[in-house]
Amino acid sequence: MMVSPPPETERELALGRGSRQSVAQSPSSPALVWGKAGRAISTVWDLRLPRVVAALVVGSALGMAGALLQGMLRNSLAGPTVLGVSSGAGLVALSLISLGASSAWLPFGAWLGALITTGLVYALAKQGTALSPFLTIV
Repeated sequence: MMVSPPPETERELALGRGSRQSVAQSPSSPALVWGKAGRAISTVWDLRLPRVVAALVVGSALGMAGALLQGMLRNSLAGPTVLGVSSGAGLVALSLISLGASSAWLPFGAWLGALITTGLVYALAKQGTALSPFLTIV
């Protein structure tokens, strides 16, 4: 006689094999309590709201990064693609992939490449003690 695993383990195994767990399968799901209306509420709270919050957080972080870059260089046209910061990050990421490094090091390597490129652009654009906004774009 075969003993079946508890439902939680069964769901975890199913998720590990690549299947998708329905929102209504959770024991505390509003869909089980309120039917069709509960499924809509559950979809909003469990699926849509976390994605909206993540998009707001990431969007505001990117906006802040762009504003800081423009403020640091005192140039309203400065952007990561114009200054080559994105290319520096991509170069290091591609180098890590080519060298067969672990994928866990990829984000850190890309960040380090972007940081080095930003420092290089900042050093090249500096004239004496002042930063030239014209040299930053050229």
